[in-house]
Amino acid sequence: MARIPNINKWSKTLIIMLMISYNAIAQDTTPSAPPDTASVVDSAAQEPAAPKYVRFKMNVDSITQLVTYKAIVDQTETAADSFYLRAKRWANGKYQLAKNKKLILLDKPNEKLVLRARLACTPAGNQYSKQSNGFIVFNLTLIFKDEKYKYIIDNIIYEPEVDLLDKEAKKEPLDITPFEYYIQVKHKKRQTDAMLQGADIDIKKLLDEIKKSLENPKIPDEDDF
Repeated sequence: MARIPNINKWSKTLIIMLMISYNAIAQDTTPSAPPDTASVVDSAAQEPAAPKYVRFKMNVDSITQLVTYKAIVDQTETAADSFYLRAKRWANGKYQLAKNKKLILLDKPNEKLVLRARLACTPAGNQYSKQSNGFIVFNLTLIFKDEKYKYIIDNIIYEPEVDLLDKEAKKEPLDITPFEYYIQVKHKKRQTDAMLQGADIDIKKLLDEIKKSLENPKIPDEDDF
């Protein structure tokens, strides 16, 4: 008599194999976890922000609210009349006052000299090619006393350059702008600051020139030969 196979045993084996295959397929089809967005946000937050542009600052008088340069210079063994004569000599050489008397706003011998001075407007930013564009016009006040003097530069404006060959342009009033407007302007800040910084550099050079002109002459040492 032939032996009948054990059906229950084979059935159990088949069921186990099917369960193993199903688990393997389920693991392969399980969706992957989404990326850790928190770490991406954190890394982006750690990137340094672009630095905020800082405007160029000029000296503004707390009382007049005008852009101003002023100081008192002490210098021993110098009388007020000597300061005055040296200042007049410097101003005549710088601005040819004999031909441009309109530049003299006030002239009190040995006491005070006030000029309406000007400098070429040369925006900063290119040390190799400084292109002039109009003029910086201002009041230059020099007050003299024995062994000290005071300088003040204020009422500074920008004056555009006029084409002397353009007759129509010469008839129109100049579009002058005070520096107090430029330090508060909200547009073209970098371009405006380049002009202000160039003016600041040139005004300080002018003041150094005045100080040097008003110094006492150096007396050579007789023993130095």
